[in-house]
Amino acid sequence: VDVWRPRDLTGNDPRSIDANAEAEGVASKVMAIRSDARSLPFGDESVDVAMSSMTIHMIGRWSERAKVLEELMRITKQGGRIVIVDSGNAGEYAKFLGSRGITDVKVSRLRMLSFPPLQTLSARKPFKT
Repeated sequence: VDVWRPRDLTGNDPRSIDANAEAEGVASKVMAIRSDARSLPFGDESVDVAMSSMTIHMIGRWSERAKVLEELMRITKQGGRIVIVDSGNAGEYAKFLGSRGITDVKVSRLRMLSFPPLQTLSARKPFKT
């Protein structure tokens, strides 16, 4: 899911998703979709893993970032994973997700040279009891 604006990222084009999926032999399991991360076109609890990479920090206001996190929680199945790669805000995301019952929240810094420095967050949506 992306808004596919080349000005945001050089070479940002859904065809690159298709080419990479084809090269990896998973083209039948991958689909590039134009959408806003604050309103994802997926049903409730419809994915095993919801991942956001270098997206959330591009959304200016915290209230709008929170909508993305809510959407990731909404579409993730019980027992599923939420993974976020972003620049510098993973602590905020961890606090937000944890306050809403998301478990096993872990934040770490990627061990590679990058600018801006990247962080990863992984978490699990618990099963309802």
